[in-house]
Amino acid sequence: MMPVKKIELRNLILALFTVFALFGCSRKTCGGTNTIKLIEDILADTSSVRYSLVNGFDEHYTKGKIAVIAPQARTAALVKYLTTCDVFNNIDGTKNPDGLPDFSGETILCMPEIKNVPDTAQDKVGMRELIVIQVLDGVQHGAKVVILAPELAATGLEDVDYLFESLGKDLPIIAMPVFEGDSTNVKSDSAVAEYCYNLLRRKNLFSHNIAYPKEEWVNIDSSDVQD
Repeated sequence: MMPVKKIELRNLILALFTVFALFGCSRKTCGGTNTIKLIEDILADTSSVRYSLVNGFDEHYTKGKIAVIAPQARTAALVKYLTTCDVFNNIDGTKNPDGLPDFSGETILCMPEIKNVPDTAQDKVGMRELIVIQVLDGVQHGAKVVILAPELAATGLEDVDYLFESLGKDLPIIAMPVFEGDSTNVKSDSAVAEYCYNLLRRKNLFSHNIAYPKEEWVNIDSSDVQD
Protein backbone atom coordinates (compact mmCIF):
# COMPACT_ATOMS: atom_id res chain seq x y z
CA MET A 1 0.00 0.00 0.00
CA MET A 2 1.50 3.30 -1.10
CA PRO A 3 1.74 6.30 1.19
CA VAL A 4 -1.29 8.53 0.90
CA LYS A 5 -1.37 12.32 0.93
CA LYS A 6 -4.15 14.57 2.21
CA ILE A 7 -5.82 12.09 4.53
CA GLU A 8 -6.54 12.34 8.22
CA LEU A 9 -3.81 10.29 9.85
CA ARG A 10 -5.21 10.20 13.36
CA ASN A 11 -8.47 8.47 12.48
CA LEU A 12 -6.78 5.94 10.21
CA ILE A 13 -4.21 4.86 12.78
CA LEU A 14 -6.79 4.54 15.54
CA ALA A 15 -9.34 2.70 13.41
CA LEU A 16 -6.93 0.57 11.38
CA PHE A 17 -3.97 0.26 13.73
CA THR A 18 -2.57 -2.82 11.99
CA VAL A 19 -2.74 -1.43 8.44
CA PHE A 20 0.38 -0.10 6.77
CA ALA A 21 0.27 3.68 6.46
CA LEU A 22 2.91 6.29 5.75
CA PHE A 23 1.45 9.75 5.59
CA GLY A 24 2.50 13.26 4.84
CA CYS A 25 -0.71 15.05 5.79
CA SER A 26 -1.63 18.28 4.14
CA ARG A 27 -4.64 20.27 5.22
CA LYS A 28 -6.13 23.68 5.72
CA THR A 29 -7.57 22.92 9.16
CA CYS A 30 -6.43 20.70 12.01
CA GLY A 31 -8.54 17.73 10.93
CA GLY A 32 -11.71 19.26 12.33
CA THR A 33 -10.16 19.92 15.75
CA ASN A 34 -9.38 23.32 17.21
CA THR A 35 -5.97 24.78 16.57
CA ILE A 36 -3.98 24.63 19.78
CA LYS A 37 -3.01 27.91 21.41
CA LEU A 38 0.71 27.21 20.99
CA ILE A 39 0.37 27.37 17.22
CA GLU A 40 -1.76 30.48 17.37
CA ASP A 41 0.87 32.12 19.56
CA ILE A 42 3.72 31.12 17.23
CA LEU A 43 1.94 32.47 14.16
CA ALA A 44 1.00 35.70 15.94
CA ASP A 45 4.48 36.53 17.26
CA THR A 46 6.62 37.08 14.20
CA SER A 47 9.59 38.06 16.38
CA SER A 48 9.74 34.75 18.27
CA VAL A 49 12.40 32.07 17.83
CA ARG A 50 9.78 29.46 16.99
CA TYR A 51 8.24 31.63 14.27
CA SER A 52 11.69 32.20 12.81
CA LEU A 53 12.40 28.45 12.81
CA VAL A 54 9.31 27.75 10.75
CA ASN A 55 9.53 30.78 8.49
CA GLY A 56 13.23 30.21 7.89
CA PHE A 57 12.93 26.49 7.13
CA ASP A 58 14.65 25.76 3.82
CA GLU A 59 12.96 22.76 2.21
CA HIS A 60 15.73 22.59 -0.41
CA TYR A 61 18.63 22.40 2.06
CA THR A 62 20.43 19.16 1.22
CA LYS A 63 22.89 19.24 4.12
CA GLY A 64 20.15 18.82 6.72
CA LYS A 65 19.57 15.75 8.86
CA ILE A 66 16.99 12.99 9.06
CA ALA A 67 15.36 13.33 12.49
CA VAL A 68 13.81 10.33 14.25
CA ILE A 69 11.46 11.13 17.13
CA ALA A 70 10.29 8.04 19.01
CA PRO A 71 10.84 6.17 22.28
CA GLN A 72 14.55 5.52 22.81
CA ALA A 73 14.58 1.78 22.04
CA ARG A 74 12.47 2.29 18.93
CA THR A 75 14.69 5.13 17.80
CA ALA A 76 17.85 3.06 18.28
CA ALA A 77 16.47 0.12 16.28
CA LEU A 78 15.34 2.25 13.35
CA VAL A 79 18.57 4.24 13.28
CA LYS A 80 20.60 1.04 13.20
CA TYR A 81 18.63 -0.04 10.15
CA LEU A 82 18.87 3.33 8.42
CA THR A 83 22.64 3.46 8.82
CA THR A 84 23.23 -0.05 7.45
CA CYS A 85 20.50 -0.90 4.92
CA ASP A 86 21.51 -1.48 1.31
CA VAL A 87 18.42 -2.00 -0.83
CA PHE A 88 18.95 0.55 -3.60
CA ASN A 89 21.58 1.42 -6.14
CA ASN A 90 22.74 4.87 -5.07
CA ILE A 91 23.48 5.92 -8.66
CA ASP A 92 20.20 5.22 -10.45
CA GLY A 93 17.87 4.60 -7.49
CA THR A 94 16.77 1.15 -8.61
CA LYS A 95 16.16 -1.63 -6.12
CA ASN A 96 19.54 -3.22 -6.61
CA PRO A 97 22.06 -3.35 -3.71
CA ASP A 98 25.36 -1.76 -4.64
CA GLY A 99 27.46 -2.48 -1.56
CA LEU A 100 26.98 1.01 -0.12
CA PRO A 101 24.50 2.01 2.59
CA ASP A 102 21.43 3.64 1.08
CA PHE A 103 21.81 6.69 3.31
CA SER A 104 25.52 7.20 2.74
CA GLY A 105 26.56 10.72 3.62
CA GLU A 106 23.48 11.36 5.74
CA THR A 107 23.27 12.22 9.45
CA ILE A 108 20.46 10.60 11.42
CA LEU A 109 19.33 12.88 14.24
CA CYS A 110 18.15 10.66 17.09
CA MET A 111 15.63 12.40 19.34
CA PRO A 112 14.00 10.26 22.03
CA GLU A 113 10.73 11.67 23.33
CA ILE A 114 10.94 14.70 25.62
CA LYS A 115 11.92 13.97 29.20
CA ASN A 116 10.51 15.56 32.37
CA VAL A 117 7.09 16.18 30.87
CA PRO A 118 5.25 18.66 33.14
CA ASP A 119 1.97 17.62 34.77
CA THR A 120 0.11 20.16 32.67
CA ALA A 121 1.12 18.24 29.56
CA GLN A 122 -0.59 15.00 30.55
CA ASP A 123 -3.79 16.06 28.78
CA LYS A 124 -4.24 15.67 25.01
CA VAL A 125 -3.69 19.33 24.21
CA GLY A 126 -0.52 19.36 26.28
CA MET A 127 0.85 16.35 24.43
CA ARG A 128 0.03 17.94 21.08
CA GLU A 129 2.03 20.97 22.16
CA LEU A 130 5.01 18.89 23.22
CA ILE A 131 5.09 17.09 19.87
CA VAL A 132 5.10 20.43 18.04
CA ILE A 133 7.88 21.67 20.32
CA GLN A 134 10.03 18.61 19.75
CA VAL A 135 9.63 18.75 15.98
CA LEU A 136 10.65 22.41 16.10
CA ASP A 137 13.68 21.42 18.15
CA GLY A 138 14.54 18.90 15.43
CA VAL A 139 14.38 21.71 12.88
CA GLN A 140 16.57 23.83 15.15
CA HIS A 141 19.12 20.99 15.10
CA GLY A 142 19.06 20.87 11.30
CA ALA A 143 16.31 18.39 10.40
CA LYS A 144 15.29 18.31 6.73
CA VAL A 145 12.99 15.30 7.20
CA VAL A 146 11.23 14.11 10.38
CA ILE A 147 10.25 10.51 11.16
CA LEU A 148 7.64 10.18 13.92
CA ALA A 149 6.58 7.20 16.02
CA PRO A 150 2.99 6.21 15.11
CA GLU A 151 1.49 7.29 18.43
CA LEU A 152 3.18 10.70 18.15
CA ALA A 153 2.05 11.14 14.56
CA ALA A 154 -1.52 10.24 15.49
CA THR A 155 -1.52 12.92 18.18
CA GLY A 156 0.47 15.81 16.76
CA LEU A 157 1.22 15.42 13.05
CA GLU A 158 -1.72 17.53 11.89
CA ASP A 159 -0.66 20.36 14.19
CA VAL A 160 2.90 20.35 12.86
CA ASP A 161 1.69 20.18 9.28
CA TYR A 162 -0.72 23.07 9.83
CA LEU A 163 1.96 25.24 11.43
CA PHE A 164 4.41 24.84 8.56
CA GLU A 165 1.76 25.02 5.86
CA SER A 166 0.47 28.27 7.34
CA LEU A 167 3.80 29.88 6.46
CA GLY A 168 4.04 28.19 3.08
CA LYS A 169 6.61 25.63 4.18
CA ASP A 170 6.75 21.92 3.41
CA LEU A 171 8.47 19.92 6.14
CA PRO A 172 8.49 16.26 5.03
CA ILE A 173 7.17 14.07 7.86
CA ILE A 174 7.05 10.27 7.79
CA ALA A 175 4.87 8.34 10.24
CA MET A 176 6.23 4.94 11.20
CA PRO A 177 3.73 2.36 9.93
CA VAL A 178 2.32 -0.50 12.00
CA PHE A 179 2.05 -4.01 10.57
CA GLU A 180 0.06 -6.84 12.08
CA GLY A 181 2.40 -9.43 13.61
CA ASP A 182 5.46 -7.20 13.14
CA SER A 183 6.47 -7.31 16.81
CA THR A 184 10.14 -6.58 16.06
CA ASN A 185 9.28 -3.76 13.59
CA VAL A 186 11.30 -5.34 10.79
CA LYS A 187 8.64 -4.56 8.19
CA SER A 188 8.08 -1.09 9.62
CA ASP A 189 11.78 -0.18 9.53
CA SER A 190 12.07 -1.41 5.95
CA ALA A 191 9.01 0.57 4.87
CA VAL A 192 10.23 3.76 6.54
CA ALA A 193 13.66 3.43 4.94
CA GLU A 194 12.21 2.80 1.48
CA TYR A 195 9.82 5.73 1.70
CA CYS A 196 12.50 8.04 3.09
CA TYR A 197 14.99 7.03 0.40
CA ASN A 198 12.50 7.67 -2.41
CA LEU A 199 11.41 10.95 -0.81
CA LEU A 200 15.00 12.23 -0.66
CA ARG A 201 15.58 11.27 -4.29
CA ARG A 202 12.29 12.77 -5.45
CA LYS A 203 12.97 16.07 -3.67
CA ASN A 204 16.70 15.98 -4.48
CA LEU A 205 17.56 16.22 -0.78
CA PHE A 206 20.43 13.74 -0.52
CA SER A 207 23.56 15.39 0.82
CA HIS A 208 25.86 13.57 -1.62
CA ASN A 209 28.62 13.56 0.98
CA ILE A 210 31.13 10.77 0.48
CA ALA A 211 30.89 9.14 3.89
CA TYR A 212 29.12 6.39 5.79
CA PRO A 213 25.86 7.35 7.50
CA LYS A 214 26.29 8.61 11.04
CA GLU A 215 24.00 9.08 14.00
CA GLU A 216 23.73 12.09 16.30
CA TRP A 217 21.85 11.79 19.59
CA VAL A 218 20.02 14.73 21.12
CA ASN A 219 18.28 14.29 24.47
CA ILE A 220 15.66 16.97 24.99
CA ASP A 221 14.20 18.21 28.26
CA SER A 222 10.91 20.08 27.97
CA SER A 223 12.59 23.15 29.45
CA ASP A 224 15.36 23.11 26.80
CA VAL A 225 13.20 24.25 23.91
CA GLN A 226 13.32 27.98 23.32
CA ASP A 227 10.21 30.15 23.20
